[in-house]
Amino acid sequence: MCSDSVSLLSPLELETLTGTTEIQEQIAWLREQRIAFLVGVDRLPKVIWQNVIDRLSPTPLPDPYGEFLREDELVALVGAKTRSRQIEWLITRGWRHEVNAAGRPMVGRVYARLKLAGVRPNATAAVDEAWVPDFSKVK
Repeated sequence: MCSDSVSLLSPLELETLTGTTEIQEQIAWLREQRIAFLVGVDRLPKVIWQNVIDRLSPTPLPDPYGEFLREDELVALVGAKTRSRQIEWLITRGWRHEVNAAGRPMVGRVYARLKLAGVRPNATAAVDEAWVPDFSKVK
């Protein structure tokens, strides 16, 4: 999913959700509903909205953006509406993409975000920079 920022419930939203102003009762309700939360240094529960949605939604909500850029996003990125011009733009600038059976260029959302952020995404980046735990001090 897909905003990069995290949205926390406000104290008023938490009060409305749990039906109480008492912090301990709010925490008990969150535990009862199995909603993930943290208790801050101010001793108030910190709840991410997505945790509430994930836990209380009867069915999973669809990802509003999906794995690939939508057609309107690709038009905004490339500045061209025709598929042939979009493909030409992507090839000229070295953007990885696939063309689906309908002839539409498909660009991965994560790839596009990395590319626009100045990161050079490639197939070996994850392998080259793999993190390996140091177990030498574990007894």
